[in-house]
Amino acid sequence: SADRLSNALQHKNKTAGNWGELVLTELLESQGLQKGVHFEVQQTLRDSEGRTALHEESGSRMIPDVILHLADNRDVVVGSKVSLTAFVEYMNADDDVTRKDAAQRHIVSIKNHINELMKKEYSKYIAPPRQSVDFVILFVPNEGALQLIMSLEPKLWREALEKKVFIAGSQTLAAALRIIDLTWVSVKQNENTQKVMDEARKLID
Repeated sequence: SADRLSNALQHKNKTAGNWGELVLTELLESQGLQKGVHFEVQQTLRDSEGRTALHEESGSRMIPDVILHLADNRDVVVGSKVSLTAFVEYMNADDDVTRKDAAQRHIVSIKNHINELMKKEYSKYIAPPRQSVDFVILFVPNEGALQLIMSLEPKLWREALEKKVFIAGSQTLAAALRIIDLTWVSVKQNENTQKVMDEARKLID
């Protein structure tokens, strides 16, 4: 029910995190990407020798929400654990004062997520032969929550990008995923073409 969902998003961080991952996973699969092939969920990063990668400062294990595999042997980390507590309170506010306060806390919450992703520096822990792009994606699993941020802080996306964090909602990410899927299709076609040529050479020989 709406009440139970609202309660989960506000007070149970694990439930809210799982919901964000679910929305993201469904979005990835809807664009033709396959789990275990084109992306990984909650995969513990490991170094070149197979040991668990630990953050240099905190010592915590490096487990990004999602790792997107690009066709050029590069990886993109996506963070989906965005707190929507303040946004739910904003939507349920009965007066302007409460609504304004909730909106400001919503902005602060998103900024905190941006800083957390920046500090984790996932790109340093992607082990060869894979390579990481020099930014991470902060996925906001609710378009209304994202639009509220952009209307109140229109420069926030640029400030986040300067910190190598790209803010994306479902629509923006879907467009990017479509491009990624087309890239994989192109790579697969090239591989198949090469296989056909190899077989043709064998026949000729």
